[in-house]
Amino acid sequence: MRDRKAGNGMDCTTAERKISLFLAGELDERDTEEFVGHIEQCGACMEELAIQYLISEGMHRLEDGGAFDLNKELKEMLLWTKKRVRRQKRLDLVLFCAEIAAVAGSFLLSFFVLY
Repeated sequence: MRDRKAGNGMDCTTAERKISLFLAGELDERDTEEFVGHIEQCGACMEELAIQYLISEGMHRLEDGGAFDLNKELKEMLLWTKKRVRRQKRLDLVLFCAEIAAVAGSFLLSFFVLY
């Protein structure tokens, strides 16, 4: 079932191609939201993400010699990313409402000035 979609429209092939971009912080907001949504619903892609994270981050940590829990850190990174995406969506909504209010205010002002 490698090409199945997990709820939000992203398929496994696309999600797997985006793993390295996600880990590097190079996905835009929309792709990040779709990626995290897919990962939460697809155990196979979550496992692939965990493997790639463990390999890339684990190599750096082993060189440093400190103790670490990469599974916990990956879960925290996914949770933080979801919160960031939600905040950005709320901000976008507030900005959209402010733009609508500004347009409506301009319209009303021009209406009263003309009459």
